[in-house]
This record gives sequence, C-alpha cells and structure tokens, in this order.
Amino acid sequence: MKSWFKSLPLLCSISSFAAEGPTSTADLKRTNATSKPKEYLSTTAINAETREFKPGDSFIYAIKEDPAKGGGGIHTIKVNDAGEAIFPVSFETKLYVKVDVTAFTLGEIRKKIKDLLDEEYYNDATVLLEFVGANRTPRELEVAPQVQIYGEMQGTVTLREDEEKRISDAILSLSRTPFADLRRVRLHRVDPISGNKETRIVNVDKILREGDRSGDEILQNGDRIEVRPKTFNF
Repeated sequence: MKSWFKSLPLLCSISSFAAEGPTSTADLKRTNATSKPKEYLSTTAINAETREFKPGDSFIYAIKEDPAKGGGGIHTIKVNDAGEAIFPVSFETKLYVKVDVTAFTLGEIRKKIKDLLDEEYYNDATVLLEFVGANRTPRELEVAPQVQIYGEMQGTVTLREDEEKRISDAILSLSRTPFADLRRVRLHRVDPISGNKETRIVNVDKILREGDRSGDEILQNGDRIEVRPKTFNF
C-alpha cells in the first residue's frame, strides 16, 4: 500500500484549505453541506488551537498528497463517544488512522495524523485539518443508546430497552462485503465508571457458522464495533 501512494505524483494542491482566515473555512463548510453543531453556550468564544476536544466535535480534513480526486477530497470527521476520530488514508479507500483527540491540541492532532500516515502510507504527508463544529447540545445528546460500526462495514445500531442485542445481531443488520474479516471483529468499550478503554476480539464468523452464542457479546450503549478488511497472502 505504501509504495502505491508514494509512486503517485502530487496532482494538485488545496490552496484554499491551507489558507489562513475565516473565508477559506467557510468555503469548505459549504462544500461539505453539513450542519454545524452548537456549543453548550452559543456565546462562548472558542479558540480552536487551545480547545480540549470532546465527543461530538467535528473537523474538516484532507491530505494534500492524496492521489484520489487530485488531492481535493475533503472529509468531515466527527469525534466519537470515546473521544476518538477516524481519519481516512485516502478518499477512495477504507484504510484509516485513529487518534484520541481528547489528548491533544489541534496542532498536535495534525502532527499525530501525519506521523501515522508517514509511518505506513506516505513519504511526507501534508495534513490539512481545521476545527469546524463544537460538541452537541444537551438536547441532541438525549438520543436512544447506540452502537457505532466502522471500518469495512459501517452503520449505527440502536439499542432498545425491551430487547437484547449482541454483536452478531449488529453485523447481520448490515450489508456484508466479501472483504470484511468477521473472524477478528473488534469490540471497543469504555467502562462507564472507571473510564478505562477495553478491546475484545470476537470471532463473529464462527458464531454465525456454528450458532454458539457463548462468546457473542451483549452490546452496551457507546460500544464501537471495528470490522477490518481481510488480509490476503499472495
């Protein structure tokens, strides 16, 4: 993968994204056509460079050297309930790097993304990242418990009070791709009391084939299910 990215020349630059000032940011937000979440206090001034980022915050993001769309592919990235953000490696791939944005300033997040991209995918990536939306209001937080599925399979599963839903149920509720690795599905969970993060690997493929649900994890609000692509050896 790394050699594929590095062999392609830079097709164009996104000068408007990299430019300083409110005009550039406004143009990009119109391009993405997304609604901007509000801060708890709408009158609170926000300094993006010093802000402690929270779940529900959002960014616009691009890689100047991205071979897809001539480097002009712009993503809207939202921080999940665990405080992490998923940044695609390219506009036309499901590969990504993951950053716990609550631990860094905006400049540090840019550097962390660049380090992760350069480690495996690019020679010298130029990361374009801007903060565009503050965390959700209390009213918006009053939603049904949900589980996010990302990676090779993507979607959101709602947890209802009158039913028990397991990880295999969540997988079966989505369209499956032939490249989804269901033998090593990762269940990411944050302990609501201690705040500790835990990752469990579940063989959903075996559960579906054999019908043994002893290892079929019962889902909880805020769980995140990561489905990675299969690894092929040629």
